[in-house]
Amino acid sequence: MKVCKGCEETKSAADFYKKPSGKGGLTARCKECLKADDRAAWAANPEKSRALCRKWKAANLELSHTAAIAYRENNREKIRVSDRERYAANPEKAILKNLLRRARKKGCEVRTVTAKDYRRIMSAPCYLCLIAPSTTEEHIIPLSRGGRHSIGNLLGACQPCNSRKGTKTLIEYRAYMMRVLGLAA
Repeated sequence: MKVCKGCEETKSAADFYKKPSGKGGLTARCKECLKADDRAAWAANPEKSRALCRKWKAANLELSHTAAIAYRENNREKIRVSDRERYAANPEKAILKNLLRRARKKGCEVRTVTAKDYRRIMSAPCYLCLIAPSTTEEHIIPLSRGGRHSIGNLLGACQPCNSRKGTKTLIEYRAYMMRVLGLAA
């Protein structure tokens, strides 16, 4: 048992960090007091704290990258569960994240689309048939054809129209529908 110099409580040796030069081979203050001091110091000077983090990451890039990979591999199911819970609480965020991932994967220009913009897009009827409610988001110029992921290139569409349009541009889609419906000359 040892008395902490910070909170002045009597605690077991397990509540103190090891320090060979300290009295009894332990730190003078308990782990909780030292952590509270660290949090207060980081909160008092966030710029210095961020700079220290960047410096450490630069010096230990391989270590931090390896640790992150190991953590993801060892906690794969835990991460999946927390992701599902987070996306179930906010499905719009999950959809937007997936859209961003697809756009970046295709190497397209990505602009911020807010949840408010997304709700506005999805509240309108399908822009292709003008009848069904919008259930999916549609890029007017497809990502695969060099379109960007931005508010100016997104509209809401129903699932059948979105699937039918595929990677066609809006003009190509309308010409295709005219041929399919037999209205083309």
